[in-house]
Amino acid sequence: SIMYDDFGRKHTFQFQLPNGGYNVSVRVGWFGRNYAQNYVVVQGKPLIVNENNNGNYIVRTTSVYVSSNILSLEMGNGVDYTMLNYMSIEFNGQTSPPSPYIPVSQCAHCRTNSISSQAFF
Repeated sequence: SIMYDDFGRKHTFQFQLPNGGYNVSVRVGWFGRNYAQNYVVVQGKPLIVNENNNGNYIVRTTSVYVSSNILSLEMGNGVDYTMLNYMSIEFNGQTSPPSPYIPVSQCAHCRTNSISSQAFF
């Protein structure tokens, strides 16, 4: 089965869950049909952004942390269909939030990460 909206409208789904870390997997697409702008965001984290499924399926997994007892999934970009085939949400054992990152400009005693402009302690 699949879930989609006519005209590819953007929708947000919310799942009430205990706070903690989760691995979230999704599969989008329709075998034999092309949808050029599949779009899925999980907990504010882009997972599939305007990708063409090229007549096949796109499967992605990400890890997120739920801190408000709500996990959100956004699908659809208002331009093309996103055919959501399935979504899996599994607790990954993480019980405390990830360490906070702050902008380098706000930290006088931090080391900088050479890959980004974020700092860590």
